[in-house]
Amino acid sequence: MALGYHIRLRLVDDGPIAQSAEERRTVARVVLEQGRGKDLLGFGLGDNHLHAETASSEPTAKELGRRIALSLGHHLPLKVGFTGAYLKPIEEGRHLYNCFRYVLGQDLHHGLELDLLREGTNLPDLLGARVLGQYTAANVRRLLPRITREDLLQLLGLESLGPIDGELDRVVGAALRAAGLSELAGRTPETVAARQAVVRIVGFRETAEQLAHRLKIGIRTVDRMRDQEGDPRLVWATMLQLDIERQLGSARRSGF
Repeated sequence: MALGYHIRLRLVDDGPIAQSAEERRTVARVVLEQGRGKDLLGFGLGDNHLHAETASSEPTAKELGRRIALSLGHHLPLKVGFTGAYLKPIEEGRHLYNCFRYVLGQDLHHGLELDLLREGTNLPDLLGARVLGQYTAANVRRLLPRITREDLLQLLGLESLGPIDGELDRVVGAALRAAGLSELAGRTPETVAARQAVVRIVGFRETAEQLAHRLKIGIRTVDRMRDQEGDPRLVWATMLQLDIERQLGSARRSGF
């Protein structure tokens, strides 16, 4: 009996699945939403293919691949659909560990450097820098107990990671990444929580008027948010995202 399955998805024309940070964020949100309750361990987006690892049964893995493909087709501006999900059984423990490292390293494995902040993987979730998929950290601790924080940092390309502060625009960007959002507009619980995290981190370093203008909310709302704690996980994740950006975000491709 297989320990799990390696899932691979690609478009029928082998074209790119996501072409921007916002679209990679959408991919991550879809995979994490569909993978909840299905023993998802890891996923990684290359340019024209998506890899995921699950410790579930074959029928569950097949359904997970199908649901991810359908949801991506709904949420991304794709011109063609996906081929059927390719499933490879994982027969023994070493393969389970090797597959985990492989799916998380797609961008580097292919020398692409398209996703410097690794938003198209669940590395941010595993390290506490995104809240959407922190359930995958529990899965990894349970099913891959030899994976350490140092291992995860190495896959991210860092030696250390800790919460830091930053200027308003950077905090806003970090909150978007930590929440897996493309914008802060709207009144969904997630967007409200992300704005709350920004206000909590910035505090009184900016005026209420400046915060209201940047977050597109009222001054009274800013004042009210200053008196609220917000989601401590999201605040922490945002401050970790600031450190990831500080260390990795300045890197640039050297050219063709």
